[in-house]
Amino acid sequence: DLYHINCPILIIHGTKDEFVTFSNSQRIVYDNNKIKLKPIEGADHSYSNDNWLNLVIQETINFLKSN
Repeated sequence: DLYHINCPILIIHGTKDEFVTFSNSQRIVYDNNKIKLKPIEGADHSYSNDNWLNLVIQETINFLKSN
């Protein structure tokens, strides 16, 4: 139950994920200000492009530094 968690949450999700649709993550963050959604434009489920993977790493570092 994500609504009872008392810490910030980051969801990083590729917009072209073929296994878990991006809209699933959008539904999770809807109306919950503790959860931040960072879309990776064009990324697939496994972040098969090195640029996408580097974005995931950088966004994770940025999130951890800010919280």
